[in-house]
Amino acid sequence: MHDLINGWTKSSVQVPANAGAIAAPYSSVPPLVPTRFPDGSGAISLPAGWRITFASHGSAKIMGPQGETVLLSNTIGPIYDPNDPRVQSRLRYANPNSRPMMCPSADALRTYQCVLRLNNPQARLQITQSRPLPPQGRAVQSVLIDADLDLRDGRGPLACELGLSITATSALATRTLGINGTCAPQSSAAAERLTLKAIYDSYSINGQVVAQEFARDEGRSRAAGAAARNQAATAHAAEDAQRASFQAHMDNIDRFSKSFQNYQLDQTELQDNNANARGAVPNELADALVKSNPDRFQTVPTQNFLKGVDF
Repeated sequence: MHDLINGWTKSSVQVPANAGAIAAPYSSVPPLVPTRFPDGSGAISLPAGWRITFASHGSAKIMGPQGETVLLSNTIGPIYDPNDPRVQSRLRYANPNSRPMMCPSADALRTYQCVLRLNNPQARLQITQSRPLPPQGRAVQSVLIDADLDLRDGRGPLACELGLSITATSALATRTLGINGTCAPQSSAAAERLTLKAIYDSYSINGQVVAQEFARDEGRSRAAGAAARNQAATAHAAEDAQRASFQAHMDNIDRFSKSFQNYQLDQTELQDNNANARGAVPNELADALVKSNPDRFQTVPTQNFLKGVDF
């Protein structure tokens, strides 16, 4: 989501390697204290009174003392299109106590509005400005919005700047919404703008920890899949087919998670034919290797990711 970070800052701001290395030229910005995410997957520098309320896989939600919010690489999904016949055929197997998120296929903004209605029907969103952003990675459409948002939670209206992106519809008719940006109470948004920008610019990701977290997720997915297969062995043939379909669905989610991880870390899955090996490498290095020796190096599309090898 680094493209959305740069779009929000209105310039090509480089995210520092160390969240403590803050060069804040603004006298109105309070002192910022380097703060690691609880899971170690990233870091941010925060003023006194701010706290990390959620952090995982390099994503985070930061809250300020006056209800300010900073969203970093947040994602929502999988999102299903209720009008898609593939989704309709699977809905009869869905857990009635845990219905999937349903929003018709649309651009990033309309998908965000749909998700907002599902999660908070009382919320009110008023768009004041909307600017397209070049989509990056697996995103097919991105937009930067200024909006007034009232969640009807007692905090009052918030002035928000949000970067939104949407992925293409997968083979299983799922999409993922990416969200980056800031919100602050309307009464103090102008005064806090420089502070919010300084906090946002201090964000950094620990790629090693993020990779480890995704690896643990994949291990848990494998264990769950093995348990499901053992149970299916004693069940009716129709139930076997249903569980197999569900496992294939879970594998596809894991495959997308690895692809989205690469997207967040600006990496490409690369095949080395000479060494019979493959793995994620920085985008620039992957491009250079493929151009220099296309017979030896090839990029691996998401649909060709192998379980146990790429994810």
